[in-house]
Amino acid sequence: MDNNVNKEIIKGKRPSSKKVILSVVGVICGLTLLFYGIILIANKVKNGRADPEPNKYTFDYANYDENIFEDAVYMGYDRGVTYTNGNLTVTVDREHLDDVSEAYRETVLFMFDYIDAMINGDAQKFNSMYAASFFKDGRTPRERFTQQKIYAANIVAVDNWYDDSESSAVTYYNIGIDYMIKNNNGTLRDDMGSDAVRRKYLTIRKDADGVFAITAESYFSSLEENRK
Repeated sequence: MDNNVNKEIIKGKRPSSKKVILSVVGVICGLTLLFYGIILIANKVKNGRADPEPNKYTFDYANYDENIFEDAVYMGYDRGVTYTNGNLTVTVDREHLDDVSEAYRETVLFMFDYIDAMINGDAQKFNSMYAASFFKDGRTPRERFTQQKIYAANIVAVDNWYDDSESSAVTYYNIGIDYMIKNNNGTLRDDMGSDAVRRKYLTIRKDADGVFAITAESYFSSLEENRK
């Protein structure tokens, strides 16, 4: 008997170079999409533009003809403005700013204009308070919004700094602003419900001519991110 056993050597098929290239390209494309997806989400959070959850809030009917100053209940609310700096919180108005540190007085007056524009439904004035550079990355000026039944407004002094990197020095202020809206209809703030508080932080620039403009806004106070 022949003890020699014929052994067959089965060679596995080597994948073609074309398939290897396609696999590598697919992995690279997948990682690229994942990377840019993370960047997009991070930028939305950074700029305070993360979209609210769908159907999270129920808004009132938007009546553009309503005169909110005829709402007796709203007029009975605390419609004053407070100013907070550290542990100090005081009630302020345009004529009484003695308790506001001198460095922030002009900025607080600017914020009074900001609040008044919202209350009066003055979209033109509201838009004019933002720097032209703010309206980018999908941001657009407000076409219109109703008068806003704002109450219990609070202006928070966070920080200020000088930037002399350009030909003329400018001053930046990081200001928190929170308030509640009776019967919020979502035409201005669609990121919170009625009688709720969601603070925003504004970066406000004062140029060499003394002109103030909002350059950034966020739900987070991050000075380094806002210094642009």
